[in-house]
Amino acid sequence: MSHDWVANVKSGIFFVFFLFSSLFWTLFSIKGYGELKPIVVAYPEFKPLSYVEDGVKKGICVDIMASVFSKYFKLEISELPWKRAQAGLESGVVDLIPCIVKSADREQFAIFSDPIADVSFVFLTYKDSPINITQLSDVRQLRAATFRGDSIYNIYDPTTLTQVADVPSLLKFIARKRADIAVVSRILFETPYGELSEEEKSKLKILDFTFSLKAYFAISKKSPLSADMSLINKLVNEEVRLLPAVRAVR
Repeated sequence: MSHDWVANVKSGIFFVFFLFSSLFWTLFSIKGYGELKPIVVAYPEFKPLSYVEDGVKKGICVDIMASVFSKYFKLEISELPWKRAQAGLESGVVDLIPCIVKSADREQFAIFSDPIADVSFVFLTYKDSPINITQLSDVRQLRAATFRGDSIYNIYDPTTLTQVADVPSLLKFIARKRADIAVVSRILFETPYGELSEEEKSKLKILDFTFSLKAYFAISKKSPLSADMSLINKLVNEEVRLLPAVRAVR
């Protein structure tokens, strides 16, 4: 019986040791001797998604990103133009871009997390326009406009496309009938639209047709972060969906 007791004690000690070792190496692989792994995050300034105010990085995507990564990684955030951010992701200089829509081109150099939000889009035209959109393909033969850094036009593939500086410029561009149609995510559209004068608003028409796309974290295939996808997706599913910011994007 004493032998059984000794065997049980040894088994218990081995189990505790095994459990501690597993926990240690898990934390070691994520944090490395207790220090958070640095990762480079890039994003353009798209208020209210991501922007800098009084030297402080703010925005819905910044909040979502912090909820997932700040516990395990040290975030080194760079505000870059959209093309440079994507080029950095492709080269591996940038580890991650938050709140990005998946596309075949991007999947060549990036791994996408589980979805973090549904992003809805609105169709905008000038007030007396006869245009009626019932499906995305209706946009292809129209004069479309977008703002620099946006790539949603790849979804509807317009024959004619003009790019302007930003969303406020895009609204004015459509109001002046310089283009037939613009497609803008609702959350990027609402603030600039609300800042227009009543006269400017009267020159615009929001169409009834809308659609939505999933937004993701895009991680460079050349980044060491790509080895932590199971952890990232676990955190996305456990924490991101609880944030008020995500409900705002939806």
